[in-house]
Amino acid sequence: MKKHGCRTWLGLLCDEADGKKTPRLRAHLPDCPPCRAMLASLKRTVAVLKSAPLGGKPTSSLKNALRRRLRRSSRLAVACL
Repeated sequence: MKKHGCRTWLGLLCDEADGKKTPRLRAHLPDCPPCRAMLASLKRTVAVLKSAPLGGKPTSSLKNALRRRLRRSSRLAVACL
C-alpha cells in the first residue's frame, strides 16, 4: 500500500475481508505487502466478529481479542497513511 494510495484501497480491503470479490485489489495485492498485511488483519477481525455469540453481552475474551486486533489494524493503517 503506497502512502499516496492507501485511502484508495481501504474500501476495497474492507469489501474483500467481508467476502466480496474485488478484482482491482486482487491485482494490486501481489505488489503490496502492506495491503496484504492489512487484508489479513481485517479477515482475522471479521472471523472473530462472526464467532461472537448473538445477543447478550460479549465475553471478556472476545472483547480482548477484538481490542488486540483493532490495535494491530490501527497501527498498520496509520503506518500506511
